[in-house]
Amino acid sequence: MKAWARRLALRGRRLRALASGLLPGRDRRRSDAGLGLPATPDDVRFAYRLLLGREPDAQGFTDWTARLGSMTPPEIAAGFQSSPEYHRRVRDAFGRVADFAKPSIAAPSWSPLASQLPTQAQVDSTTYWRWCDEIGDPPRYHRKQWEHVYVLQALAETGALRAGARGLGFGVGREPIPSVLAKHGCDVLVTDLAAPAAARAGWRASGQHAGSLDDLHRPEICGRDVFRARVRFRVQDMTRIDDDLRAGGFDFVWSLCALEHLGSLRAGVRFVEQSLDCVKPGGVAVHTTEYNVSSDDDTLEDGATVLYRRRDVEELARSLGELGYEVHLNLHPGDGPLDRYYDVPPYRGSLHLKIELQRHVITSLGILIRKRAA
Repeated sequence: MKAWARRLALRGRRLRALASGLLPGRDRRRSDAGLGLPATPDDVRFAYRLLLGREPDAQGFTDWTARLGSMTPPEIAAGFQSSPEYHRRVRDAFGRVADFAKPSIAAPSWSPLASQLPTQAQVDSTTYWRWCDEIGDPPRYHRKQWEHVYVLQALAETGALRAGARGLGFGVGREPIPSVLAKHGCDVLVTDLAAPAAARAGWRASGQHAGSLDDLHRPEICGRDVFRARVRFRVQDMTRIDDDLRAGGFDFVWSLCALEHLGSLRAGVRFVEQSLDCVKPGGVAVHTTEYNVSSDDDTLEDGATVLYRRRDVEELARSLGELGYEVHLNLHPGDGPLDRYYDVPPYRGSLHLKIELQRHVITSLGILIRKRAA
């Protein structure tokens, strides 16, 4: 059994119980209702792994379980976050600290979902735990994991994650999302660059390119027969979306941190605009990209990776709004103690919600766009 599977098995029953009210079609207002349930020893184990980065020691575990009583998971988390060990780990292992600009609105949550940035509070929620359980990856303070959760939550909240819904993915690489979608009954067309172009861009060498369905299937998430019946693969250049795909036949489209690799800020915006041609009236587009959290001026505007600023995102939302699309922005970087930290090269990954890239501090941005119903 893989390491992640062993870790999930220790707390799987607890997470499934917490997540029982979070499935698509349930009341979204109860997204984090499980946090009010009494904590269990599994929650203590989870807190050790996520907050202290280690397995529990025998004496510490005994002490914590003896104190459980009527404590809830947030109270367990607060206790760990007040410990000297936690503060040493934050200070010594999590990189540097900065105070990032905050708009005068509340930090984003999972419901109602906006076009938003990852935060500590989102990772600490049972909504996040539930989706991590679905993709087979233990929860971590990592922005790339957050992107997977963001896309799936967006599709669930908008009603797109349902049997028979048609989805189109761009630049899918080897992400777990197609297997999750197939498991939920969606019919999915996944696309990626042709192999020669992907090799020139370095995606083949880094293991991030998919050249066939076999590269995409996650057997621990979805059976092979179901996956083969519901998922198709096709080569597609994101800078020139094929006309037949732009005929508006899909209930949803998505991409994960792909549009910032198209050569320029404008090229990424053009892709977002063209992707909306693929969506039916009433459908949604969900994309993630790189967001410059340290400056609204200096950024990377051209090249292999570009970084979108607040003003770029606000201009995109404004122009889409004028065309009748619905886009709600929440660019708050978070109020949690871990939201002030950013990882620096060589990246450790212990806390990877924000990182330094070429002198810029960046994070991920999830973009949710709803197309007006006919």
